[in-house]
Amino acid sequence: MDKISKIINEWDPMNLMNHAPDDEYCFEISMIKESMKNIQNEQEFAKKIQEIFISQCGENYDFSIDKCTLVARKILKTNKKHNKLKKFLLILLILAIASFVIVESYIIYTGNTDYIKQDYDYVIILGAKVNGDDVCLALKYRLDKAVEYLNKNQNVKAVVSGGQGEDEEYPESYVMKNYLIKHGINENRIIEENKSTTTYENFYNSFSIIGESKILVVTNDFHMFRAILLAEKVGFEAEPLNAKTPDSIKYKMYLREFPAVFLSYIFNI
Repeated sequence: MDKISKIINEWDPMNLMNHAPDDEYCFEISMIKESMKNIQNEQEFAKKIQEIFISQCGENYDFSIDKCTLVARKILKTNKKHNKLKKFLLILLILAIASFVIVESYIIYTGNTDYIKQDYDYVIILGAKVNGDDVCLALKYRLDKAVEYLNKNQNVKAVVSGGQGEDEEYPESYVMKNYLIKHGINENRIIEENKSTTTYENFYNSFSIIGESKILVVTNDFHMFRAILLAEKVGFEAEPLNAKTPDSIKYKMYLREFPAVFLSYIFNI
């Protein structure tokens, strides 16, 4: 039962509610709701309620203007609260949509913007799922992008960052290091960080190893905005080196990244 129906039933001008169903006044209530679209004030609404009940039930009942005014006041007060709630929810919806558009714009922009050419101390490659000693496609793209950069910049060292998940046989950093070595990167240029389980920990633990540094972050494009935020939060001067995202998961990952940005930054995950 809606609030207007409840108010009319509590008023019960014909004393029917003791033996009648809850929808006994449904026709009058529907007329009252319809009349509210053109009501300007309480007095006008009270007169309209009185007219509706007299037209439907006759003048043999107590439809005094005073009682109709009390009912009109209750209904208008309830409706005002309802309208405030609707406006509040609408504002929340608008803010949510605006936040989504703004954050996703930054995610897309950062994922399509690579570093400005300058000297960097380290490349930090963020881990992802490994299967035995094989890397998943998303991680392969990260590592290949890092190999390309490291071959062109022989003085830069690489930090491979990633711990061991419950369903992983080896730490991600171990598998990543082996991949780089197999692709021609000297082992002496590779530093392992093998404790991390979240993006925040990737940078926090790496910072504990290499300290304040100018770094390039290597991760997939969908992940880069969040990664740069967290890298700078722990104290790095960070720039992006984007690897592409596998087409099969690209749109899903971009959508999932919106809540992940807030959760990661607020809760350090």
